[in-house]
Amino acid sequence: MRMQALDAAEVAETARRIVGAARILVLTGAGVSAESGVPTFRGPEGLWRQRRPEELATPEAFARVVELHASLWRLRCTACAEEGEDRRVPLPELPPRCSGGGLLRPAVVWFGESLPEPALRAAFDAGESADVVLVIGTSSVVYPAAAIAPAARPRGAFVVEVNPFETPLTALAHASFRGPAGEIVPSLVGAA
Repeated sequence: MRMQALDAAEVAETARRIVGAARILVLTGAGVSAESGVPTFRGPEGLWRQRRPEELATPEAFARVVELHASLWRLRCTACAEEGEDRRVPLPELPPRCSGGGLLRPAVVWFGESLPEPALRAAFDAGESADVVLVIGTSSVVYPAAAIAPAARPRGAFVVEVNPFETPLTALAHASFRGPAGEIVPSLVGAA
């Protein structure tokens, strides 16, 4: 998918809003990954090579991180519901088992399951107080997460969408950019 030519005025206004924001909420989906241009911390194009670590490695920089769909690094027992983190790759036993014998599964939200209420509330709270909401690489069709940005807009948030295709959010966004996240986001950052 090729990126459409970006409107310079729209890019400049979006960059101005991002730079001037005190509170930014970023909602990401499958369209965001290291391959699509999300920088690592220490690599040749890493964040710490382009910015001072003191600007990034702060409690405030990571205070709005909410894993709505949880983390693949956590496992949950299907028998006793106990959870724990396991970063071994590959896992030594497949399927992995709990110390009590139950099967372990990724502690992520699967189809048909509800999002964890504390994480969902935290995400909506972040949207309610955000100056800018960036929605990057998500179809904006999976609820209740898809309702966060539309709920933030009437509260004054400037909503920006980055996606190769139109979504249900497109008509509600203040700025909507078509193309891969790995091309659009660096263009916005470069204009800031």
